Amino acid sequence: MSDFPLTILTSSSTIIPFSVAGPSRSPAGSYACRTSEMSTIINNLAASPESSASSLEKAAQANGAAATKADPRRHILFIIDELCEIGGAERVLFKMIEMLPAEKFRSSLLTFRINDEVDFRQIHCPVHVMPLKRTYDWNALKVARQIRNFVRREKVSIVHTFFETSDLWAGPIAKLSGCPVLISSRRDLGILRSRRHNIGYRVLRRMYDSVLAVSPQVRDFCIQQDRLNPARVQTLFNGLDMESASAYKVEKRGAMRKQMNIPEDVPVIITVGNIR
Repeated sequence: MSDFPLTILTSSSTIIPFSVAGPSRSPAGSYACRTSEMSTIINNLAASPESSASSLEKAAQANGAAATKADPRRHILFIIDELCEIGGAERVLFKMIEMLPAEKFRSSLLTFRINDEVDFRQIHCPVHVMPLKRTYDWNALKVARQIRNFVRREKVSIVHTFFETSDLWAGPIAKLSGCPVLISSRRDLGILRSRRHNIGYRVLRRMYDSVLAVSPQVRDFCIQQDRLNPARVQTLFNGLDMESASAYKVEKRGAMRKQMNIPEDVPVIITVGNIR
């Protein structure tokens, strides 16, 4: 077991320590290759015609991603708007952090809002909370400075963002602070976007070294709506842990049928979704 800290940074830079215990294990492989394997190997699906691995590795080399002398591993900073409800994107993010090869990468997670009920044992890296309500007030300037200082002090090599505030505000700040590689994860067809969001994504489209879309439809949407270079947009399906799925034995399915009064010869159709 290893302890990972949770730090909450206020405008006065007060740090509140919080210990999060969890195993730190990761198989070998590069960051780009490992995230692709989560879909291609586990799901046995082809991610996209383009190679996510080559795109990210070339970007990192071209921009001269650096590592600290004390820790030669590349530092990846994941940024997500909030950790209040643990949905599909959050679970994929946690699994991605967990499965990164520990001998090559170290990870940190930054968010702007958090729910005390979140089970931090799912997060296998240090978590930093920088409270943010708006991106255009005095506190936002202070948070922007904290992000800049963190990126420079911790020698962040790759920033990977999730959702609008992280994509359009925190990611560009990290990029302009010297982070060599900026990756944006796109999870939907813009259901939460406003007109300003759409404009922002178009204006900042050249800042992203790579965009990872969760499906071919999302990839097409990003290319058309945000006018992204198709060569920079890869499809990365959500991974499925087949070991956990196979552990659900046939007898357990039989018990579920019996519990729900479903005869053995009746087909069962299941729809999986997230009701908000």
